[in-house]
Amino acid sequence: MNQRIESELRESAGSATVDTAAVDRRRICTGPHPIDAETIAEFVRTVREFPRRDPATGRAVAPVSFAATVRTGAVGALLADFVPDGTAERILHVDQVLDLRRPLVDGDLVVCRAAIESFRHFADYHVLAIRTALVDDNGAAILSGTTSLLTRIGGDGHRCAPDDDRDRPVGVSGSDTDEFASADGAMPAIGDRIAPWSVWVPRTDLLGYARLACATGLAPSTIELAYATTYLGRRFGPDALVRRIRTQTSRHTHHLTLPAPDGAHLRMGGRVTGLDLGRRRATVALTAHAGHRALFSHASVDVQLPPRR
Repeated sequence: MNQRIESELRESAGSATVDTAAVDRRRICTGPHPIDAETIAEFVRTVREFPRRDPATGRAVAPVSFAATVRTGAVGALLADFVPDGTAERILHVDQVLDLRRPLVDGDLVVCRAAIESFRHFADYHVLAIRTALVDDNGAAILSGTTSLLTRIGGDGHRCAPDDDRDRPVGVSGSDTDEFASADGAMPAIGDRIAPWSVWVPRTDLLGYARLACATGLAPSTIELAYATTYLGRRFGPDALVRRIRTQTSRHTHHLTLPAPDGAHLRMGGRVTGLDLGRRRATVALTAHAGHRALFSHASVDVQLPPRR
């Protein structure tokens, strides 16, 4: 951490809710974390992904969202030193950008490096940026990300309104309401709307995801991203690869409550907003709802499309 960040932390020490000892805990490295086929398979079932295997080695390939099983715990450990009382109600806004170099695969051994990149203190608020990276045992980066948070340090925080899932569709019980139609590799056009996807996710799956991803009350949940990337795979084909994810959420307006009091009816939609024909990449603006609650204030994903058949 540079001198500016350290100075800002110490200047805010006038508030009893600020832990200035966090200056000495500004970065962590967790792991090594072994990636195994059994955990990948459980995660794939939980988020309705397609099982995938590396054609050259036969090893199980994890969905891009599987990185949360390593990354979320590291982010939560850093936040525990900077968010007073360790309560999620104090996190007001979260921006995330994730860049994927390659998927995790069975047999990988990875470490997660996380650090406070910047810090600002404004009256009763902290603004933090946390940079993370997953690195394999050869020292190569698999995924990098930045999480920016607005947190409240004064007052009593806020309470999230409960999710309203009373519009659960009749006849949907743990199965998809849309059948997957294999993509033929044709390029979409800018402005194309992607067929929506609706699915009932029982409470057992929501809790299962929280366990697999180490999503405690404080660590920002990524379950919305997991189902969003599953949705894109169903529409562009299982060989499509997410390259970049950008999201903005207000924790007290958009997030899916964990631990979950009940299941959730998720509805996903999307529209193509950008194309790179040479590299066969598409940018998709996503929408996601649980009951009547929007899960993102903004979400866009860059997708590497599979070769045309």
